[in-house]
Amino acid sequence: MIISILSGCSALADHNLQWFKTENEAINDGIEKEEIKKEDLLEKTTVNGETIVLFQKNVENGLAVGAATISKENHQFAWYRSNPYTVIQKNNSPKYHTQVSWNIRAKSGKEFTVYSGTTNTSNIRITTPHGDVTPKIHKEAGIYFYIENAKK
Repeated sequence: MIISILSGCSALADHNLQWFKTENEAINDGIEKEEIKKEDLLEKTTVNGETIVLFQKNVENGLAVGAATISKENHQFAWYRSNPYTVIQKNNSPKYHTQVSWNIRAKSGKEFTVYSGTTNTSNIRITTPHGDVTPKIHKEAGIYFYIENAKK
């Protein structure tokens, strides 16, 4: 499968970060910046001390997944997305098992690999450089995902 990467809004730019008193306020700001709904959030998780938020977004050529981190500085929080959206399902193609992966970088410099795709089953395994794993599945969206530290 060919993956498409699309850029989004100014959430990619470090100098445009808006800081908030709470993590939830930063996430709500991200929802607004990404032009998504709260229901589009797939997961909020912590990996290696970084809070990562995955979300789905309908884009011009299909269904995409985005990944943002919640930056923390001076007891404040900001939505930070370092990478464009990744299309996991093209428009007008049948829904079937797909898999893509891409790296993201938190504002702190930590790097992670995101594995995502579509599935119509409730139990799958995927292979990463660190071995076989069982990803989480957002059943309503039919999207699975797994995040790990980027292999160095």
